[in-house]
Amino acid sequence: MATFYNPHPHPDFGHPQYWVQPQHQVFVPNPTAAIMQPPPQAEPAPENRWDVCAEIPHNAPALISTNNGANPLRKLLAPRPLQVIRSNTEHDIKQMAVELRRQFPVIIRKVKKPTDWVDLYEYFDAVDIWIHDAAFLFYVLHHLGSENEQLDKEYEKEYEKVELAAIEEYVAEWIVGNKDLLLARPIPQDLSVLFAPCGYTDVSELKPNHMKRLRGILERERGRLLAEKREEEARARREMQQAQPIGKPLHILLFNL
Repeated sequence: MATFYNPHPHPDFGHPQYWVQPQHQVFVPNPTAAIMQPPPQAEPAPENRWDVCAEIPHNAPALISTNNGANPLRKLLAPRPLQVIRSNTEHDIKQMAVELRRQFPVIIRKVKKPTDWVDLYEYFDAVDIWIHDAAFLFYVLHHLGSENEQLDKEYEKEYEKVELAAIEEYVAEWIVGNKDLLLARPIPQDLSVLFAPCGYTDVSELKPNHMKRLRGILERERGRLLAEKREEEARARREMQQAQPIGKPLHILLFNL
């Protein structure tokens, strides 16, 4: 398996197709080299590209290259290593993204889509940027950022389910002792008016979207209780009618004697 050129102990997040030639040859960076074509569904890298390797600040985080600060930040010195050769850029981007997420799950989960070359310094040092190419790493971070956005959406959906279940439980607990209060009047605009007299003062601290959910559940439960009440009243009337005696009223029978 290929590894990064590394004068210090350093984690390997390479892949079989990421190979580097021996480091005994000298290579000079070319800041004017054309930016690689972006893979499908990826935003293009910034156009104002410079020698990203040479400009990297001495205090760059380079979280991946330094193994979250465990190893020193490396400078790109002569002799420079050969850059990685790839034949399928889109495939390589996805493969490196998978490997990085496997090795650095906590760091990678926080990756956002990059917008400038300097964003590379958050995760890579000069050696890794040189070996793998700045544009390539830019698209790797973009791919990871896109994946994280999707994960965020999935998390929000799951969290919404938890929130909804908590509000449902809250309302169910409140209704047990306050059914008549819920039936007595329409749901007020200020829900604290409905809950405060019952000791549920924390309802006023809910966020607007939670308050909206709470109102919706209250409206639903009030409608359900009103329907049950109407059904009970209709059932009582039917039972009363069935209990009435069959035949002529008593005063008519007495009149005919």
